[in-house]
Parts: sequence; structure tokens; C-alpha cells
Amino acid sequence: IETFNELCILNQTDVLRKKTIIGITESLTETINMIKFKISLDDLKINTLNNILGKLLFYYSHVPYVNTTNKDLKYVIDEYHFLLEKLTDGYTLSKNTHFGSIDDSQEEFYYLIYLNSVSTLLLTLFYKLETKFVLEDDFYDLQKFSQIIEHYQENCTHVAGEDYVSLIDFKHCLLNNYVYIHNENNIDTPIVNFADIVEDLIENKNLSSESLNMIRNIILYSNEINEITLINTFETFLEMPKIRNDYFEFFKLNIIDIIIRKFTNLSSEFLNEDHITSIFEYVEKNKVASHLMAMYSKIHLTLALYYSYKFDLESQTKSKD
Repeated sequence: IETFNELCILNQTDVLRKKTIIGITESLTETINMIKFKISLDDLKINTLNNILGKLLFYYSHVPYVNTTNKDLKYVIDEYHFLLEKLTDGYTLSKNTHFGSIDDSQEEFYYLIYLNSVSTLLLTLFYKLETKFVLEDDFYDLQKFSQIIEHYQENCTHVAGEDYVSLIDFKHCLLNNYVYIHNENNIDTPIVNFADIVEDLIENKNLSSESLNMIRNIILYSNEINEITLINTFETFLEMPKIRNDYFEFFKLNIIDIIIRKFTNLSSEFLNEDHITSIFEYVEKNKVASHLMAMYSKIHLTLALYYSYKFDLESQTKSKD
């Protein structure tokens, strides 16, 4: 399971390879189920297989790409509700084996992984709905989320259940789950608000794979990170030399790409031509044949989109280069 876990982690850094994660997990799931069905096993071996199966589900059920083309709002919400149930089923299955008979003190570690997966899955749903649909955020839209909210409240028990009066309240709750995860891993430096996590991690240059993922998610899913923090993050990452670990480098580039998109079609003095030139030169200097080529190409496309929203002739020319 740990070998396949590492393979899936690496495959997340490539747009095409990412699609193989579902194939890998489905093949392993089917294999485990066939073994349990055809071979007589003792309780210890069944527990071991159930733990592996459960981990596959709650580690990766939030990864699948959900196509929203020609689908109505309720259909998309139902698809994500199904993925949420798979995720929780996996967590429950693994939890019932004590996560492979580990020490009880380690159970919080796996709950944080589960909570991160749930938060990322549901925030991805919000992101898709906000970009593809018109949400009134009224009683009727809230009702469409009722099953998801009920499921969430039953299984995410680190805070007392809330009565959400709007979808934005529920979204804030999901974003603040990153506060809980951050504080559990950084007991000496607690944070109050999810927006402060980005500032804290960048200021202290605490850039583990988990923190990079958290920075990426908060910047992508929230519209409340101020422009100064975004630019500080952008500049901090560009000042770093290329990271030899391609997994870390992927997240660094991905975060830079998201920040540029945040400033696209935005009249702002913070992201200027010097910043754009810096990232262009960084990409040109470091792009070599690797699975990061897709990310470099993505940044080029984002820069073209950024310039296309400007009306001066020079910018329009750059958008075509």
C-alpha cells in the first residue's frame, strides 16, 4: 500500500498521469475483493486487506475529475455526494481495523488525512459550481446540499455541529478545517483563520509537501486572501532556486499559476510586468524534458490568458506569442 501510495503521489504531478490513479486504486480494490471472496483467510489477514482497501478509498476518492459539461447542478452535487460516501466508507473500514492495529494515539493522524480529503473534495465541488453555474446561495441552493451537509456533520466530529444559514458559511467551515489540521501539526504556533495559514507558512518557509498542498488549496478555493499575501507568496517562490524534488517543484509552479489566474482580468497594481517577466524567465531557464513540462506549458497558457484581458497592443501581441 505504501509503494502504491508513493506512486499515486508522484502521478499527481502530471495532468495525464493523474488519471492513472483511479485505475490503480480500482484495480487494487477489485484484487482485494477477489482475494477475500476466493481465499479462506484468518481475521488478521482480513483486517490487513480491509485496512489497505479503506486507505485506498479515503486517500484517493477525492482525486477523480468530475466533468460538469451538459450536467445540471443537482447531478453534479450528487456525483460529489457519491465520492464523499466512498471516502467515508473507506475511512470507516480502515478505522474498524484500528488502521492496521496501530497504537490508538495514531488515530488522529489518519483522521487528519480523512478531514483533508473531505475538505478538498467539497471545496473542489464549490469551485466547480462557482465557475460553471449561477448560485443564488438561497434556501433552495442550500437544500440541494442538505445530504452532503448532513453526511459531513455526522462524520467530521472535531467541531460541534453547526446550522449553516448559507452555502458560504459551509464553505468557510471547510476552509477552516485547514486551520484545525495546521494547528494539530503545529501545536506551538496556533492559527485562528485560514487566511493566516498562508502568511505563516510563507514567512517561516515551512514548505513540506503537506504545507504546499495546503497553501495551494487555500489560495485556489478562497477569494479572501489579500493581494499583498498573494504577491508575497509569488515572490517567495520565485526567489527560490528550482527544487530538485519534482513533487515539491510541481506544487510551487502550480501555486504560481493559480496566483497569476487570480490577477487575470483584475485591475491591480500588485502584479506588475516585472513579476510576469520573472516567471517567464524562470520557466524558460528551467524547462527541461520531465513530467513538469505539462506544468510549464500550463503557465505559458495562463500568461497568454493574462495578457489577452489587457487592451493595449503590446499585451495583445504577447498573448499570441
